[in-house]
Amino acid sequence: MITISHFEGLADPADRRRLHRYISQIHAWVYITKDELNLGKVAHAFYHNNLEIVEAWTEASEIRFYKELDEIPGDNWMVVLIQPFYIMKQLRLVRAKNDRLSSSKKIVL
Repeated sequence: MITISHFEGLADPADRRRLHRYISQIHAWVYITKDELNLGKVAHAFYHNNLEIVEAWTEASEIRFYKELDEIPGDNWMVVLIQPFYIMKQLRLVRAKNDRLSSSKKIVL
């Protein structure tokens, strides 16, 4: 069974230049706008065609669909490809969340 963690593990850093070569293969770019929304969770919903949750995120403006790569905010993202969509989140937000999680797991003796 493919889990949210699997999709988190598939995420790669990418910038506009790197993604530009895939423009012709992508139907839409899915940009996560909500800091608390996990990249793996969104990729998981798209993979399993969970349209109800995708629609709820869209209506709540937690994700946005872009037809053009140049319209997407920022320049560096973590991305997961779920054909024909690239799911993406600002790289700095993903790193900040990972830093918070790793610092909370430190054991103090």
